[in-house]
Formats: sequence, structure tokens, C-alpha cells
Amino acid sequence: MKHNIKFLIFRIFFNVLLWGIFFVTLYNLIQKDLTLDGKLEITSDLNKKNPFISVIFPEHRAIKKDNYYEINDEPVYFTVRSPINFNRAEVNIEFDPGKQESISVGYADNKEVWSYKIHTIYNETLNNIKWATLTDEKNTLWQKNKDFISIDDFYQKIQKLDGVAAHDFNLGEHFYIKDYKKSEKQIEINHCLRGELKFYTYIKDETLDFTFTVYDINRTSGSDNIFIKVYDNSNRVIYSKMIEDSNKKTDGADENAKYVSILIPNLKEGVYKIEFLTNDDNIIRTIKTSQNLFSIIDVAYLCDNPEYAYKFFNLGFKPSEIYAVGNTLSFYTAHKNGLQNISINGKNVSVAKQHNWYNFENGSQMAKILIPKNDIKISTRGLMSFSKDMYFNPEIVNLENYSESHDIKYLIAQYKIPEKIKDNWQKNTVYFDLNDAKIENGNLKFIISSPKLKFNKGFIKIKNISVKLISDEQISKHGAYQRLFDPILKKISTNYNNFINKISNIWHLK
Repeated sequence: MKHNIKFLIFRIFFNVLLWGIFFVTLYNLIQKDLTLDGKLEITSDLNKKNPFISVIFPEHRAIKKDNYYEINDEPVYFTVRSPINFNRAEVNIEFDPGKQESISVGYADNKEVWSYKIHTIYNETLNNIKWATLTDEKNTLWQKNKDFISIDDFYQKIQKLDGVAAHDFNLGEHFYIKDYKKSEKQIEINHCLRGELKFYTYIKDETLDFTFTVYDINRTSGSDNIFIKVYDNSNRVIYSKMIEDSNKKTDGADENAKYVSILIPNLKEGVYKIEFLTNDDNIIRTIKTSQNLFSIIDVAYLCDNPEYAYKFFNLGFKPSEIYAVGNTLSFYTAHKNGLQNISINGKNVSVAKQHNWYNFENGSQMAKILIPKNDIKISTRGLMSFSKDMYFNPEIVNLENYSESHDIKYLIAQYKIPEKIKDNWQKNTVYFDLNDAKIENGNLKFIISSPKLKFNKGFIKIKNISVKLISDEQISKHGAYQRLFDPILKKISTNYNNFINKISNIWHLK
């Protein structure tokens, strides 16, 4: 009897303890969700479930290891609970970059279906610049000569300086070409290009005019949609459209060409970026344009090769000549027809195996690349064109990748060199304004991207993520509880009314 009483007392005590822990945990979660001070700080080692931050996904790109995630392809994502609309975010990530050159982090904004505002969290090239540096909370200034003692001093004189370049930083000025003359005739770029294409062009007193002749070779299943975006020199989307593909089969190349046109009159003088976003099933056979400057960004996939010997393509199987500026030039082919020797300023790179990347360290000089057989994907963090006359570099102002140049005296970046922890582990913080952030199902969505990851078969390791969300609005406890419970009460009320209506309808039928 005494044993039963003791056991009963123990059970009651244990149950009370469990309920106590439950209510304390629930209370703490509610208090955190209320964000009375306008701040929400979340830290996760990614090993345990956290109600405020997800794991990294998709799981086929983010492989869970003992105490970190190994990222083998990009992009990957994570979400953060956002119980209110926050104005700013600070995201701190502990990572091992492996052999990657750069890593970026961003948040989903509400401008496009797939649109992210991105900042750099790791850049190997910037880390290795030997110039004198100045820093503040978010930014770093590199200067060839020690002309300034603070970044504030630099800001005050920035508009009067020559040789200023920026990375991930709005200078408040734009790139202009002195004595630029528009083309008097239409130009045809008769090079076969496969898949996605991004490039810069320049406009002055002329219409932005491009027509792409596109064929769908239908080698992979699914829709081969095309998305067109045009950005002005402030990196704002001024034009976008989608060309939908209804054929999801792998039934061979479609001999009916699509003619995708961009025609925008009355644009201000300056640089415009155009993105032709699609998969590798779409091939651009020709580009007709009234513009005479055309610089491809980062990647070009040349396909004037017997691998694509469709009669209606009318390919000439002629060699390609490319002019490129980028520190590292990388070459890849997926087919036997693409195995070849490539000449770069008279030096040979042998593409000897399929599905391998072959690198050439080019430095900052312009490379003349001769590709005899095509079916080659060229990748570099830089620019390239089909002739010297068409090549231009607007990134001297908004620099994507630093290289030694006599024209650059100052480089300002919203970037700080990461703090080293142990071995190759590092951590860094990026800062975001969230005024245009997209909130879906009460969550902010973040992206982690490393452009070369999918090409070089490398990986990134990520161990810890900390996110600090900040709102400028202060709210009372009563207002916070009202904000928390009003949607719940509203949903209960709606469900109750729906239930009553169903009962009434059933009763009416009887």
C-alpha cells in the first residue's frame, strides 16, 4: 500500500514537472514570438530542430554530417520565422569555404517569382588584396595609397575622386563611355550558344533592340521555359517576360524556331544588363541587335559542333574566337565531340576528358581564346565577347571581381574579411535591409550561393547560423498579444461559422 502511494506521488510529481516544463517552454516561445523590444535573435547549430529556423535544404545538395552540413551544389536555402515585419537582419554564418572563390547570402524579396537580394560573405580575391584597408561595421575600403584615415573621410570626397571601384556597394554614380557612338547598322552574332546567357550592352540615343533565334532540342524532360530580364544601371528590373514551353517530352529537337525579341525605346544613356534565363535544352542560334557593345557575363556555352548537327540549325562547324578578361578561365565539355586543345594567348589547354573542368590562370590581362571544335562551356568571374570591338567592362565601377588595374586606386565593398576560427573554419556577418522582403507562411527565406560550386565538384561546410531580426517599431504587451491571438481567434471563428453553415444545410435538406 505504502509502495503504491509513493509511486502515485512520484507519478503526480513527474507529470506536474513535465507540464511545468511544457508551459515554461511554451511561455518562452510565446514571449520570443511577441518580440516586444522589436528584436528576435535566433541561433542554430543545425543539429537540433528549432521552431524559429529551418535546416538547410534541399537535402540532395546539403548533406548532413556529424556536426555540420556539406553543400555540394548551389543554391541552398533556409527559412527563419518572422512573426512581424522586420526592417533589418544580421546573418552570421560559420563556414569552411573549401576551395571556393566566393560565397554569397541573400533573402527573397517581393519583386519577382525568383528574386533575391544578395551580399558577399566570403571572397577569396578580396581577402588577398595587399593594399591598406579601413573598415567600419559593414564595409571595407582598400586604397592603393594611404590617402584617407577613415571611411567617413572617403565618403565625403568620393564624388570628386578618380579610380574608384566598388563591390556590392552603391557608389551613387554610373558607368558612362566618353564619345560613344551608336551603331548605324544591325549586327548579327552568328554563334551557336546553349542554355543560359547573361550580358551587358550600352545605350545612348537608341532603342534597346535584341532578337534571339531559339531552338528547343528537347533532350531532357520537363518544360523549357525562357525568362527574360532587363536591368538598368542601378540594377533595377525594368522589363521582364516569360516564354512558356508546353512540350515536356524528350522527343527530339523542334525545327520550329522561337523568335524572342526585346524592344525598349527612350532609355537613358548607360549600361543595361540582359538575362536570358533557361536550361540547356534551349539553343540560341543567332542574335540580331542594333547595339554595338556586347559583353557576356561569367559563362558562355558554345555549340557550333557536330553534336548539334540538326539540318535546320545550318551550323558551319567553324572555330570560335573569344576575348575574355578573368583571373581563372575554366573549360568543360559533356561529349566526345568536345574533346580538343584550346589556345589561350598561344598557350594550350587540353580538354582531354568529358565532364571535367580544366582551369587556366590568366591574371588580369585580356585573353584571346581559340576554340577549334566548340561544344565547350567557358566559365570565369569576368567578361568575354566575340570581338575586341564589342568588348567593354562596366564593372570597373561596380566591380564583381578585383584584378590589378592601373585605373583603380580605391575599392569600396560592403564586405569584411571573415574571422578565422580553427583550421579552415571562418565566420562572417552580412547585413540586410528587409523593407522589400517576401514573407511566406510567416517565414523569411534565405539563400546561400557559390557560383563555381556546381562546376568544380567542390563543397562548402556550414556549422552554425545566427540571425538577428530588428524592427524599428516598438509595441506594448497588450498589442503584441492581440497581434498573436487575433489570427488564431479569427480562424476559429471562421471554422465555427463554416461548421454551423454545414449543419444548417444538412438540417435543411432533411
